Amino acid sequence: MKQNIFYYIVLLSIAFSSLLILAAFFGGGGHKAESEDCFSTFDQGVRDKPIELQVYPLWHKHQTPGFQEQLRNAARSVRPHFRLRKIPIVLVYHALRVWGPKSPSISVDHRLDSQREMDTSWLYRTLTDQSYFEKYCRFTINSLLVPSPYGVRVVTTVDGDWGAEWGSSHVGKYLQVMADLGVSPNAKLRMRHNRTARLVDVIRDEALRYDYSEEPEWICCGLCRYLKLSQWRNRFGEDLSFEELARRLVVKPFGEGSCEGTHVPMALATLLNVNERSQLISSSMAEAIRARLKEFSRHLSTHQNSDGSWSLNWHNRRNSLDGSKNQFIPSWNGPILTTGHHLEWMMLCPPDLRPPPYILDAAVLHLLRNLPDQRDIIESDFHAYMPASHAVRALLYAFDYQWACPDWLR
Repeated sequence: MKQNIFYYIVLLSIAFSSLLILAAFFGGGGHKAESEDCFSTFDQGVRDKPIELQVYPLWHKHQTPGFQEQLRNAARSVRPHFRLRKIPIVLVYHALRVWGPKSPSISVDHRLDSQREMDTSWLYRTLTDQSYFEKYCRFTINSLLVPSPYGVRVVTTVDGDWGAEWGSSHVGKYLQVMADLGVSPNAKLRMRHNRTARLVDVIRDEALRYDYSEEPEWICCGLCRYLKLSQWRNRFGEDLSFEELARRLVVKPFGEGSCEGTHVPMALATLLNVNERSQLISSSMAEAIRARLKEFSRHLSTHQNSDGSWSLNWHNRRNSLDGSKNQFIPSWNGPILTTGHHLEWMMLCPPDLRPPPYILDAAVLHLLRNLPDQRDIIESDFHAYMPASHAVRALLYAFDYQWACPDWLR
């Protein structure tokens, strides 16, 4: 008799737990109604649209017809001609940052529909519409966007879930790309089970979920362009601020972080750029960022190779030569990765914070000369697409373009 009672208690417990899980999964907004007041208060600190970055292009001589043709040839090296059954989200991110959200008639070969003319609005929809994600990007994860108690969570490679390596590459990368594309916080997201949300739900989730144990480079680049708030409190009740994010970035040693540490000056340049239009950090911290960017520029000016490139060990850190650390980076790709990343953040800085013009000229010429020769390799190894796309984006900035022109592909 006692065994039967215990058996029924276990069954009831399982049934009750299942009901709670189903209610949480299928419930309206993914969070309790009593939290809506708190969320709406946070949402008031979100801008109507992301702040557009101020770009500081290079000189008029780069607008000559000869340079224009070289730019077109360089851009063709990263045309979105993907030969994969399922396209990794990282490829979608980097293609959109070059070609923009609405460029028409770009050839895409994904071996599902054979080769056809598509526009990059299709690529954009894989980030915002579950049906497009399922058709073109779903492989080891069912969704890129999932409900959370704080809004909508972006599945990332650091989540630790099985298959998450096919999710977003870094915490905050999704928002950085959306900010680059100028996507409104009110933009609609279509999720599984016909659920809808808005980009503001992702912004809120990223802000409330983040803590300082995670890398700050991408979360800083995304949030600083969407938030009016200079400080907020996360889900653990910890106080977060752009001031503290900046402080942690400023003290990072040269070369520390992803892509040989090149995303650290990128984040600092982005935050300083935004701060010029909307104050998010103190004047003393802004000066500290300026001083740090000048240090980067002085160091890079004295460590540039004779061909205008920067090597993977630009920072002269011994661990940069560790083969295990760079095993996924082909030897040919080292200068493209480093030079492209550095030139990109330099284009977000006024002239007094970046290297002298002849240093920048040499970097531009290196990329213009070398990118076209890598097109076949880039198409055969999707890992090479990402650093090459940073190089092309840097060239677009240098030539005063927002996006690559699809006419260059014809």
